[in-house]
This record gives sequence, C-alpha cells and structure tokens, in this order.
Amino acid sequence: MLKYLRFYEDRGLTVVKALGQYVWGSDGRRYLDLHTGHGVAFLGHNNPHVVRAIKEQLDEVMTLTTSFRSRALDEMLDSLSRVAPRGLDYVALQNSGAEAVELALKLARRASGKGGLVTFTGSFHGRTLGALSVTWNPRYRKPFEPLLEGVRFGRFNDVGGLDEVFKGEVSAVIVEVVQGEGGVNVASREFIRGVREAADRAGALLIIDEVQTGFGRTGAIWAYQHFGVEPDILVAGKALGGGFPVSAVFTSEEIASKLGRGEHGTTYGGNPVACAAVKACLLYTSPSPRDRG
Repeated sequence: MLKYLRFYEDRGLTVVKALGQYVWGSDGRRYLDLHTGHGVAFLGHNNPHVVRAIKEQLDEVMTLTTSFRSRALDEMLDSLSRVAPRGLDYVALQNSGAEAVELALKLARRASGKGGLVTFTGSFHGRTLGALSVTWNPRYRKPFEPLLEGVRFGRFNDVGGLDEVFKGEVSAVIVEVVQGEGGVNVASREFIRGVREAADRAGALLIIDEVQTGFGRTGAIWAYQHFGVEPDILVAGKALGGGFPVSAVFTSEEIASKLGRGEHGTTYGGNPVACAAVKACLLYTSPSPRDRG
C-alpha cells in the first residue's frame, strides 16, 4: 500500500468530523482544536457561510485561470477592496503563504532592479527555496543550502543595528510584525518604524508578511496597523480563505507594473472557488470601511 510522506509526527488521531472549534476522532471523542490547521480555520471549522459559498461556486465554475474574467473574481475584488491596505490597489491570489512570499520577493527584485534582501533573526517566511532564504532557523535552512545569495539577517527588535544590516545593495526587507514560528515575538513600535525608515534610506521596499497575523487576528484587520507604518508589499494567507487554500499579495500600481507578462504565473491562483471562499470570509466578518489599512 502507498504510504503518505509525512513532514510531521503522526499524532495517532484520525479526525472524522470538524465543526467550529471542535474536531471528532474515530475513537468517538470530541476534542477542542487549538491547532486549527496551522491557524487556517480562524472562523471555525466548516464555517457554514464559507462552505455554502464554496458549494455554490463548485456548481457554477470550478477551474478557470485569471486570463478570463469571472463573476467570482469580480465579486471577491469588490469585497476585498474594503479591507485592502491603503495605497496597495493591486492584488494577486496565490495558493499558500510561501508561494505569496515568492511573488513578493520577485516583485521587489523586479521593481528595485537590485539584489540583496534583509530579514531578521527568528523570522519564518516559508519552506520553498526563496522563502527559506529569508527564514532564520538553521534547522530549516542548512539541509537545502546554498540558497539565495545576498540575504542578511539583522537582530529582531534591535533598532540600533538597522543601519549596519542595510549597508550595501538592498532590494527589500521582509518582516513579521509578530513572529509566529520564531516564538510569538512581538515587534516594538520603534523597531517597525525604524525598519520603514531604514528601507526608505536604502531605497528598498518594505514587505510585511501577515500570513499568520492578518485578517483580524490581532484586533485590527492587518497587524501592521498597530505600528503606524505603511508597507510597499503585503503578504497574507491562512485565515483569508476560512480553511480553503488561498493567499494574497497586495502592492501598488507602480510596483505591479514592473512585472511583465509571463514573469510570474500560477495554475490555481485566483481560481473561482478560492475567490468565493475569500468573499464569504469577508462577508461573514463584515469589516467596516474604516478598518482599511
């Protein structure tokens, strides 16, 4: 029999049902789920609004590339516009946080015309080769080196060290305002503002990775809103689709225009079912226009 290649330890529990904050095992017991699929089921397992929207979309159009217009895409864009970060009027849907980080890095390289990336100790941005290059933990990095060249790691929350790490050519800095995998480390307001200022001095773009913190998980639609800064590129994911695999990259028209046709692509990104899931999450949470970044 074919065996599944597991990347994590088998917990010995077969889940047969999930609803809200609970899962049920094949042993007949109900469990309180504090895992929620790596934080994906922010609105609860099998949220009825999201499930209904997905089922309705499956009956209409399931697979379609963004080379074609669709009702699902147009309606999703209309809903997402209410919470899009200020000044970032272009969005591309991807399938995972790591894939979104890859696009963000490519946008930064293309828009700046430079190499060099700055990130920080404790950072985690994904396990694809580009995202892994800006991830701190040597346990994840070393088995796959050499990775991208020109990546520098500053000390997280060390304002005094920013000038040193930004020396030389830098296309972008990528930062989590609250580190998740790194230990739930909250950035100071002074540090995030310092990163924004250092990026401006270096002519670099500021990428804020909100795959884990975005979509209301910190009390604001986007966690960066607590810090009084504005990103050039915002990466989102996990909770955005209410359990359906989807991520997003927000950026400005100026930056988006630097990426030519065919310089990035995705088979499933922006598919109608993902669009329906995102729209349903937005309607369910009913964010106010004042929550816009």
